[in-house]
Amino acid sequence: MKKIRFAIVGILSMLLSISIIISPAFAQVVVSIQAPAQVVPGGMFTAAVEVTQVTDLDIVFFTLHFNKDVLQVIDVTSGELTPTATPTANIENDVGKVTVVVNVPGVDGVTGSGSVAIVHFSVIGGAGTFSNLELSDVYLSDIYTHEIESVADPPVRVDVSCPVVGDVSGNGTISAYDASLILQFVVGIIDKFPFESQSPLRPSYLRTYEVKIPHLTVSANKRFRVPISINDFASITSGALVLTYDSSTLRAINVATSPLLSGYHWDYRIKAGEVRIAFASSQTVSNGGELFYVEFEQVKDTDGAKTAINLKIVQLNEITEITRINGSITILPNKTMLLQNFPNPFNPETWIPYKLASDGSVTIRIYNFRGQLVRTIALGNQEAGVYVTKEKAAYWDGKNGLGQSVASGVYLYSIQVGAFMATRKMVIVK
Repeated sequence: MKKIRFAIVGILSMLLSISIIISPAFAQVVVSIQAPAQVVPGGMFTAAVEVTQVTDLDIVFFTLHFNKDVLQVIDVTSGELTPTATPTANIENDVGKVTVVVNVPGVDGVTGSGSVAIVHFSVIGGAGTFSNLELSDVYLSDIYTHEIESVADPPVRVDVSCPVVGDVSGNGTISAYDASLILQFVVGIIDKFPFESQSPLRPSYLRTYEVKIPHLTVSANKRFRVPISINDFASITSGALVLTYDSSTLRAINVATSPLLSGYHWDYRIKAGEVRIAFASSQTVSNGGELFYVEFEQVKDTDGAKTAINLKIVQLNEITEITRINGSITILPNKTMLLQNFPNPFNPETWIPYKLASDGSVTIRIYNFRGQLVRTIALGNQEAGVYVTKEKAAYWDGKNGLGQSVASGVYLYSIQVGAFMATRKMVIVK
């Protein structure tokens, strides 16, 4: 059993060290196929049909051609960009093609880049065979029924090769799922590995899984934990996550599991701007909840910053098409401050920025250089945070309380938040 445990830990460690390559963005709408370059006899894999930089997408139509003697289509499911759509597929395995229509529900369409459909294949060809995956009859339209100009990428070649050592799932790569299959085999839950079967079963992953990072507000100069949660954990025996963040703002220092993963083997690796996590088990749990907690500390001088934390990669069992909900961290100021107005000098308007360490009622008062009150700007109750942009800072139009433009000169402006008060100077030049 020690050897088995070492093998599982080794697979998890290998997974954490794999480099992820992100394709560059395109300047036009390109329709492409993302599929593994190599698969194994009797295995299964997915091919994602993706679009780039599309706006108000409503309908997608395409035909995907393949070698009928090498591959067979099992199913077609929705993509990451169209998670609420249910593709309509005409599967013709006898001639080697599948025709797909994706109709986005609602009236708003979708905008962005990502997969619009996932085609699930089984491999029936032997080692040494191959199949090209080629798109034809591609048609995109927007919510106004206008055709969206698009271009299809060249065909993608998928080669059938001998299994990779350790790849007991038969998909041509080593993942945490292989570790979970080894565990299931050792304890007798399964009596053969997927790569040994020439008739793969319909996969059990055709469910809706959502992995989420929340939006959090944290205190300055304190460590905090970011939970990673899932809505449904049924049938999941393994997974891998890659979380990215701005290393100039945050520093990851530790990863912990929740009770939901009790009994799972897991490991993690941290490097600047990235956290990789992998886990595997022979058993599953049915309920969703929090999976991991990533502990962070703030890098110096990040007072009041807001930064994103993204789920770059989410893999559950063998599937990468999971709904990912990214989060963010807002770091509260460690003290309330009145900042210098901008522009300064100004004519006729300016903005007065400030930071709030706690919630409070905010009042800005403007005085001339003789100390006479010129204008009161009551901003009301405001939440702790940073108010330094034109959209959030206090605005002064250079007029007094009677609506009259004030003369050139030096003015004082003050802020009052509860017992806190501060004053600065500004200059009007006409």
